[in-house]
Order: sequence, then C-alpha cells, then structure tokens
Amino acid sequence: MKGYIQYTVLVISMFHLGISFSAEIPDNEKEVYDKDYENCIVESQRNIEYSTLNSESIIDLSMLINDRDAPGGIKPSAEFTGYNLPLMIINTHGQTVERTPRVMVDMGLVDNGEGQLNHVDDEMNAYSGKIGINRRGQSSYGFPKNQYRIELQREDSSSIDVSILGLPRENDFILYGPHSDKTMMKNVLTYELFRKTGRWAPRTRFIEVIVDNDYRGIYLLTERLKRDRYRVNIQNLNNEDSIWPEISGGYILKRDKTEFSEPEEWWESTVNQPYNKRMWYEHHHPKYKDLTQEQVSYIRDWMKKFEKMMSGNNFKDPVNGYKAHMEVESFIDMMFINE
Repeated sequence: MKGYIQYTVLVISMFHLGISFSAEIPDNEKEVYDKDYENCIVESQRNIEYSTLNSESIIDLSMLINDRDAPGGIKPSAEFTGYNLPLMIINTHGQTVERTPRVMVDMGLVDNGEGQLNHVDDEMNAYSGKIGINRRGQSSYGFPKNQYRIELQREDSSSIDVSILGLPRENDFILYGPHSDKTMMKNVLTYELFRKTGRWAPRTRFIEVIVDNDYRGIYLLTERLKRDRYRVNIQNLNNEDSIWPEISGGYILKRDKTEFSEPEEWWESTVNQPYNKRMWYEHHHPKYKDLTQEQVSYIRDWMKKFEKMMSGNNFKDPVNGYKAHMEVESFIDMMFINE
C-alpha cells in the first residue's frame, strides 16, 4: 500500500446536533446573574466538564440569554469577582491585537480546582508567562466576540511546550469564542463523540477570559490541528524526503476558505461534483512554503488519482479501489459525526 487517507474532525461550527439531554444540577454549582434589563435571569452551570459524556454529567441549560451589546455574551455585574471556570487573564500592555502581526503579551491562568472560585487577584497557578496572540477567523472575524490563536512563548518569543489545564504539552492553541453557538457546546460534544471512536479530535477546556481588565466571557481553549505526537501523530516530512517511501508523508490537507491564502497554497479538484462546485484542497502541514516541488507534485498527483478512482466505475475494486487508499473505518466515523 503506497499511502492512505485517515479522516479526522476539524471544524464543527456549522453542525447542529439533534441531542436532547437533562440532569439535576446541585444548587451549589449554579450561578445566577441578575441582569439590569427586564427581569432577565440566566441560570448557567459552568463548573461541569462538558466534554465528559455520561448520564451523570450531561446538563440542561434551561435558559441561555446573550447580552448582544457585550462582546462576550453573558457579562457579570461590576460586583462579580469570582469565577467557577479557570480564569485566563491577558495583558496586552496597550498593544492592538489583529490578524497580523502576532504580538507578544502577558498571560496568566488561575485554576484553584473543582468547587473553588477563581479571582483576578489570585496566584496565577496554572500558567504565568508570555504568549504570542493574534485574531483569527474569516466569517467569524466580524463577530463582536473575537476569536484568537495563542502560542505559549519564552521571553525571546520562541515557542515553549507546556501542559495547561490538564492538556498534553504543546504551545499552540485556539481561543474559540462560541458566539454563533448559543449552547456553547456543539464543538465540545462533537469532538468528544469522535474521540469515543478511538481517534484524535481536539481536546477542549471551558475557561473565562479577561483582556486588559475587560471581561470577554466564556471561551473554549482548544488544541490547534497540527502534526504532533499528542495530536495528529503522523510521520514528519523533511525537505530531504524526495523518493519513495519517505516522500509519501505524512501530509495534512484541509478544505477552508482561501481568501487569505496565496494561489499556490491550494488547488482545485479536476472532478466535477454532482451538486456543488468542485472540491479544493489546501496544504496545512507542512505548509506550502516548507515543501519541495517534488513533494507538492507528489501529494497533488496522489489526490488526483484518488479522486479519479473514486469517481470512476472501479472504485469498489478489491485491489485498487477505495479500500487501498483510505482507512475505511475513520471515513465511516467521520461521516456519522458529520451527519
């Protein structure tokens, strides 16, 4: 076998899962925010680890009301100083955070443990140091709740792998602000369901975020998709890998919006789709600039042959059909999760 495709779950923001769930929540694990407008009371349980799916931890948010004027949605009153979720405090020192360039700022994490409140003036006991931060997203870039990518860094701006909030050691994370997902749980549930199949999907932690003394609301600290022994554990590709079998990978391809990509960083399929426009693929890892021309040609030719086989009459051939080109079980699991 000269290589095959393994499927994983990448971006879930458009999926709507038809799941109903409920369970009693102890009174001491509830917080009630009394908003200043007409009798709005929001009851939210924020101390459960939502990514654990079992009958004892699945929760019912009976009512969730977002303050549309607040960047973070639900915004506590000025008197509120304790937080049930781990608290991330970012100090930009007056710098503007945009898509580019990534800027170095200070970040601290307060996590006093289950059942304990976290306060702004507590010891930053889960992380205290530098991060590089920039805004991310395309359609979400205009949301009032900003989306961020962060990299844990040393003083000299080099990356440093650290385990934070129980996640495996790494430096690269996403701060996903669930603005369009009013449940704040769709990504968490979907990733967890895919991990239940025994495959990798991003691990997550609910946190609350304060930027320059401004409360931004609940965010999802999420592992960024990348090649790593604790993430997508595929073979690392070097520039010297120019012949078989080394040139076979691994590669990570993605389908994403291309407005901010250079023309050479992605390509369009040669196969017509029955209901939509043609597929396109973008080099995610290694990035296009880090590939040799031989490697670019190899993976693009491989994908063209794969698509030609899948759209042809012999895709079920026991020797040269789809089973020789993909990890079938991962494809099935990915399709189940998508649907």
